[in-house]
Amino acid sequence: MGFIIFLLSCEDNRVYNEYAAMPIEGWHADSIAHFTLDVQDTLSSYAVYLKLRHNHEYPWQNIWFFRSISSHQGIEYTDTINYVLADDMGKWLGKGIGDKKMVTMPLTSQALQFKHPGEYTFSIQHGMRDTVLSGVLELGLEVFSQNESTN
Repeated sequence: MGFIIFLLSCEDNRVYNEYAAMPIEGWHADSIAHFTLDVQDTLSSYAVYLKLRHNHEYPWQNIWFFRSISSHQGIEYTDTINYVLADDMGKWLGKGIGDKKMVTMPLTSQALQFKHPGEYTFSIQHGMRDTVLSGVLELGLEVFSQNESTN
């Protein structure tokens, strides 16, 4: 029962949930998905998640991302990260039915706190060796406020 209440409280605290559809021919290495979040509450911390929807045509067990967050003041954060999408036996780790899976991954290891109000743009680019990455259907960004007063 407590777990259900926790899940419902997370839904109430969601402040952003958007997806970028990838071309049917694949996600080109030069293509960057951008998500813009308007932040007014700089006192709260935010849990940020990447959501990757893929199918059985995705050729790898992992995916590398180049990630950055920028504001009107410039780049606030940038890095490269590897996410595991399948176990050593090739079984997909995401949730879903049939050949489509959704994997939810934390953007950073800890919650984010924004320094100033305004728009923040999250830019995500795949860092795989393939010029065109097949099997990626959508990339999403989901943000939850961790402000105690909204629970």
